[in-house]
Amino acid sequence: MFKGRDYKLLFTVLKNARANKLNRSLVGFSLQKKIPPLSQQDLLNFTQATKDFNPVYQKDNPPLPPLFISKLVFPTIKEIICHKNLKVNLLKLVQAEQKVTWLQVPRLKDELELKISLENIYDTSAGEMIEILAQILSGGKVLVESFFNYIVRGTKKIVKKKQSQNLIKNKSFQTELITEKNQQLEYALASGDNNLIHTSRFFAKISGLSEPIMHGACLVAMGCSSLSRISLDNDFSKLKSLETRFKSPAWPGEKLILRGEKKEKEIFFEIKNFVSQKTTLNGNLTLK
Repeated sequence: MFKGRDYKLLFTVLKNARANKLNRSLVGFSLQKKIPPLSQQDLLNFTQATKDFNPVYQKDNPPLPPLFISKLVFPTIKEIICHKNLKVNLLKLVQAEQKVTWLQVPRLKDELELKISLENIYDTSAGEMIEILAQILSGGKVLVESFFNYIVRGTKKIVKKKQSQNLIKNKSFQTELITEKNQQLEYALASGDNNLIHTSRFFAKISGLSEPIMHGACLVAMGCSSLSRISLDNDFSKLKSLETRFKSPAWPGEKLILRGEKKEKEIFFEIKNFVSQKTTLNGNLTLK
């Protein structure tokens, strides 16, 4: 049985079930706090949940995985999206984009701080976008900076636009990403992201999904791990920045395909469903 029930999220779901407009006066709301010390078990749980088996994690005081920022940040993101005055309908909330810049790779034993702020709320054709900026610091120095963009899906009918031209013209590599049944529950426990569309079949169906879906951040972490292995000899200290856009959901147990193209200091990539060939996400990595 899943042991990560989050009653704060559940209360917010029930309270805002009929909310249809975000309170934009919350733009500018910010929090700053020290991040509790991390353990080797925290690292192990996250790497197991994201199928990241880089041998560097076995070292003393290892570097944190590139997308470990989600683990560091989500408990505080939850404080923002569950803020009593924001009025987020969580059953319509999905992650739309994520941007990360690595200035220095944090390590397990670093004393870390978090600064996080609600930067913007604006309308899109698909609904209202929430833009959250998070910074991970050590000794007053910013190590990692990330924008987490979430969209609260609207009720308007969306006219599908012609898809932009695929940036991957000459495939440099392709590999499989195998998700597992209940992997989303393992990731929820490892990351603290217990959003009910990932952990509850009942609430997933209420939100319009056939069953709980994979976390987009988990898929990005899996993809980033594979890209580091394929293109960087597992040396993710070479990563400078990441931009990724989430296109369609993936379900636990699905077989996915990661394909990409490396062009000098950039890697363009996409993750597709193996059977339907539907794009789950795409993005690009910039290298130092």
